[in-house]
Amino acid sequence: MHSYFLPEWNALIEMFVGRADNSMFTCLECGKMSTHKINIVSHVESHHVESPGFACDVCGNISKTRASLRMHRRRHKKMLSENR
Repeated sequence: MHSYFLPEWNALIEMFVGRADNSMFTCLECGKMSTHKINIVSHVESHHVESPGFACDVCGNISKTRASLRMHRRRHKKMLSENR
């Protein structure tokens, strides 16, 4: 399990995520809404909390959000598959 899935970090982020009456997810800090929870989680990580940074286990690159780290790691996988 990666360090960016620490229960303490998830609990902090969850404090900012709510559910609206119409089944939308909402940021409790600013009111931003989305039908997908991951969009609000990423929004909170990038706008409302001081991120510890999420390090790539391949190259050490530091990403501000877990979503940006996942996108970064996909590039490594793509490069590896292209080089085969």
